Amino acid sequence: MSVDTFFIIQACIAPSVTGVSSPATCFGASDGSVDITVKRWLTSYVITWSNGANSEDIFGLIAGTYTVTVSDAQLSSYNNLCCC
Repeated sequence: MSVDTFFIIQACIAPSVTGVSSPATCFGASDGSVDITVKRWLTSYVITWSNGANSEDIFGLIAGTYTVTVSDAQLSSYNNLCCC
């Protein structure tokens, strides 16, 4: 009798993060937004923005730079920079 051992390895697949930003309408306005979409992630994920938000889309933004981090259950992370 022969016993074979097989190992299933999940490849690390970076997510595809795409986004569209809408800049604030004028100096001092807080009406900018960023709308992102996360694709190709094999597990559930957590989104964390540099302003503390935790959703794919953020609104009510003043002009500036915002960083989004997408992390999976194993804490693998992907960072993306968005300007508003």
